[in-house]
Amino acid sequence: MSEQISALEKAIIEIEPDNAETIAKELVEANVNPKELVTAISRALVVVGKKFQDEEYYLPELVMAGEISKSILAIADPILKSAESGPKISIVVGTVQGDLHDLGKNIFVTFASSAGFNVVDLGNDVPTDTFIEAVKNENARVLGLSCLLTATDKELSKVIEALKKENLRDKVMVIIGGAAITEELVKEIGGDAFAPDAITGLEQIKEWL
Repeated sequence: MSEQISALEKAIIEIEPDNAETIAKELVEANVNPKELVTAISRALVVVGKKFQDEEYYLPELVMAGEISKSILAIADPILKSAESGPKISIVVGTVQGDLHDLGKNIFVTFASSAGFNVVDLGNDVPTDTFIEAVKNENARVLGLSCLLTATDKELSKVIEALKKENLRDKVMVIIGGAAITEELVKEIGGDAFAPDAITGLEQIKEWL
């Protein structure tokens, strides 16, 4: 079975969706250890992420690797559910109110889910109150805010101020990414980290947790 696990990783890294799905189905039928499967996906995505950062891969490959991983997780859903042994660390993510862009956020959601986190995706154009309620309800350790429009970056400050008002700011790490964001802006509004891309964001969260 270790050969099939290696073959699955290779199929993800080399962006071979049909091959990856075939191998995933075979592994599920063979009652693969769910942890081994998730670990294999995570390892493959780390390699893809490194290729992206080294400019060997570009956005289309990154998106496709995420879609392949999502498909594998769907195939393996029955065995993954049966193997759940306790609560996962929760990450709440969303694009701020007034912004309808979500490609970068969606890539992050797929990669973080494949890494074993419970990712609560609120979508785009998310009001401040919705972020706050989700952080409370999910007992989230991390809040990821996405903002691609300079006209909506003021919404980031609203969310952080609302966290303070609800006495949640010290309980959740805030990571912010998007085309409209700079590291200086994140520091200015009181965020914890700037994520220039989904891969860097996930690496930062792993360091925190």
